[in-house]
Amino acid sequence: MARCSHTTSPRPTPNRPPIRTGQCQQHSASVGLSRRFSKNISAKLQYRFALYNEPSSGGANNYQAHSIFGTLMFQFR
Repeated sequence: MARCSHTTSPRPTPNRPPIRTGQCQQHSASVGLSRRFSKNISAKLQYRFALYNEPSSGGANNYQAHSIFGTLMFQFR
């Protein structure tokens, strides 16, 4: 995932600390199942969710993503 970016005031002074214009939020979760059907055949199924929110971009960089990945593996011996 991309890093959260923060913008600050142009010239902070000792009496005026940098001002952050936004705090971003990144969240992700995944779950998966795997199964071996035989000695040479196995499968995996995964679901992933990702959420990114960056108020300082006015919503232009925000996203919500759902992914499903499937793998079927054959081993030749």
